[in-house]
Amino acid sequence: RHLAEMAAATGRSALAARATDLASSIDDALQLHAVMASGTCAKEGGSGAGDDDTIFAYEVDGFGSSLFMDDANVPSLLSLPYLGYLDASEPLYERTRAAVLSERNPFYFEGIDAQDKTTHFTGVGSPHTGLNYIWPMSLIIRAITSDDDDEIADCLDQLKVSSAGTGFMHESFYHTDPSEYSRSWFAWANSLFGEMVLKVAAERPHLILKQ
Repeated sequence: RHLAEMAAATGRSALAARATDLASSIDDALQLHAVMASGTCAKEGGSGAGDDDTIFAYEVDGFGSSLFMDDANVPSLLSLPYLGYLDASEPLYERTRAAVLSERNPFYFEGIDAQDKTTHFTGVGSPHTGLNYIWPMSLIIRAITSDDDDEIADCLDQLKVSSAGTGFMHESFYHTDPSEYSRSWFAWANSLFGEMVLKVAAERPHLILKQ
């Protein structure tokens, strides 16, 4: 759809129409095949977007089977509004988000910082780094896609502590010890963090700027 907008703006109406048709076809396929019951069975036949018991699957095999999980890397289920696919207020996304940020997701981890004894880390990791390692990227995307001040502030607090005094975002950190991290320099997460700060400063300055 972004391509359609750009093509239309430059007078390429035929390309815009083709891009719009392709986007609609992809969306129809996702609603038909990538929406699953919130239990373990894939939803068969028709869109599940209006059902109260459906979420997006992370993987489908084309034969009716589906897998639910999420990975901190972008694209991800959590990042769907950030990618422009849908609005964060859509019920199907809200249900999917709740599942991603719960034990339903095998790569969702929680832990109390063993150093300060107070910071409660809650975030998504990745098969790349194994169990119990939270990715700051997931906290950044969570903040970017949230409209709740308390949730955003909590993500900011977790991100600050997760840097372990280095001043940088890392690839991942152990869920009870942020000083145990992977990649001392991870440009992707640092850049995304900067984007998040600019967004929060523009939309919710009271969360990060001193009066």
